[in-house]
Amino acid sequence: MAAQTSVSDDADGSIPLKIDVSFGDIARHFVLMGWTAFGGPAAHVGLFQKTFVERLRWMSAEVFTELFAVCQCMPGPSSTQMSFALGTTKKGVAGGLLSGILFQYPGAVVMTAFGLTAGDWAGGEVVREHRWLAGLVGALGAAGVALVASAAIGLWKKAW
Repeated sequence: MAAQTSVSDDADGSIPLKIDVSFGDIARHFVLMGWTAFGGPAAHVGLFQKTFVERLRWMSAEVFTELFAVCQCMPGPSSTQMSFALGTTKKGVAGGLLSGILFQYPGAVVMTAFGLTAGDWAGGEVVREHRWLAGLVGALGAAGVALVASAAIGLWKKAW
C-alpha cells in the first residue's frame, strides 16, 4: 500500500505529496490513460498534469514543469517522453518502462489493426456510400481540437 508523507509543495504545508507509489499504481493509471487518452501530445500532457499533479499528487507542479521542459527538448512527441519520465521519477527505469509501454501500446495495437485492414473498409467508395462515416471523422477531428485547446489553456493558467 502506498504511503502518504508530510512533504508538501503548497505554502502552508497542508497538502502532502504522495511519495511512495507502487508498480500497481503506475500500471492502473497508465493502462487506463493508454486506452482513453485522445487529442495528441498537448492534450496528453494536460491530462498528465491534472492526474498526477492535481488529483493524485505524485509530484509538485514545479517538478512536473521541469520534466515537461526537458521533454520538450527531446525529439518526438512530448507525451511519449512524459509517460516514461513520470514512471521513472516514481520507480526508476522499471517504472518508466512500465508507464511508457502501458501508455503507448494501445495506440500501437489499434493503429496496427487499422493499417492491416484499411484496404478492406476505408476506401473512398465506402465513405461515399456511408456519409455518416465522413461526419464521424469530422466530429473526431473537432473533439481533438477541443481537447488540445483545453490542455493548452490549463497549462497556460498554471504557467502564469
